[in-house]
Amino acid sequence: MMTQTLTGSQPDTITNAAQIAPIARDEVDALALEAWKRLLNTLEGLNADDWNKPTPCTAWTVRDMVAHQAGAYATFSSFAELRRQYFAPVPKGRLAEDSINEIQIADRKHKTNAELVAEIREKGPRTIKNRRRIPFFLRAYAPPRADGYKLTLGHLLDVIFTRDSWMHRLDLARATNREMKLTRDHDGRIVELVMRDVNILLAPKLGGDALDIELTGIAGGVWRVGNAPTARANLRMDALDFNIYASGRYTYAQARGKAILTGDTAFAENLLRQISILY
Repeated sequence: MMTQTLTGSQPDTITNAAQIAPIARDEVDALALEAWKRLLNTLEGLNADDWNKPTPCTAWTVRDMVAHQAGAYATFSSFAELRRQYFAPVPKGRLAEDSINEIQIADRKHKTNAELVAEIREKGPRTIKNRRRIPFFLRAYAPPRADGYKLTLGHLLDVIFTRDSWMHRLDLARATNREMKLTRDHDGRIVELVMRDVNILLAPKLGGDALDIELTGIAGGVWRVGNAPTARANLRMDALDFNIYASGRYTYAQARGKAILTGDTAFAENLLRQISILY
């Protein structure tokens, strides 16, 4: 079983999820750089037997996942690379990120495992710095998506890319039975931003009701989704398992088996079915 190194303590107060502060401009780079460092540390600890293991992203081996991350970190290392990956035609009905992921992996079929890690090591800081240089008018743009999800370029740059690296570090830890280091300041903030997006998704559907979501573990906390003075139900789940589910890696049945619901369980089950956000 994968182990976790825990540093810090989990708060026991209920936080209104609507009041979670959006990511601040002065924390974007620090959060992204720490996610990059921790991912790189995980990759440097892999052995030869790990690279062909399956991952929670069932179409990908460990090597495929690392190639995707190398491609993601290369994206903003130059405008030519950004244009090549992001301006390729996307087949109708497909998500742009699926096509981009395929390009990233195909581009790196010829690379050795060590070269993939070296590319992430080299390109990471440069691409994180360059993401901050995208002008405001482009950051506000939200291109139409096949799934209807409204995603501004700014949210992609500041939150989703970092969340993606964090989630793939968790994928790799689960796939290779490696330790995942968790700290309250870094991992807890990433999970908090996940809960902000969960609230944006669920709150409009709640009317006058609320759901308390308690995520256990050092990266967790307790959040009230909705604005009612008391919650109609409570959902309790391990923070990492919750993110695995919210990212689409668990089915509803798998998540339900890992969740403890109290209060109006039918209400909580209905909301649990709807939790799906972008990673």
